[in-house]
Amino acid sequence: MGRSSETAEIDVEVVATRETAIMVTDGDVKVWIPHSLIHEDSSITADSEKGDSGTLVIPQWKAEEAGLV
Repeated sequence: MGRSSETAEIDVEVVATRETAIMVTDGDVKVWIPHSLIHEDSSITADSEKGDSGTLVIPQWKAEEAGLV
């Protein structure tokens, strides 16, 4: 089964950053999100810094896999 192009919007805070990913929390779950999965409509981006908060837009399948939805 192919992966859908649906996206999920989650309010998160950036916990940590790496060269290729950011760790975010929704208050319950902490998860690394690769920069390559962050949608262009996201207010949390690859350039976000620890402590930043906003809306993360990622593929629905990744949000489900990570336990964010």
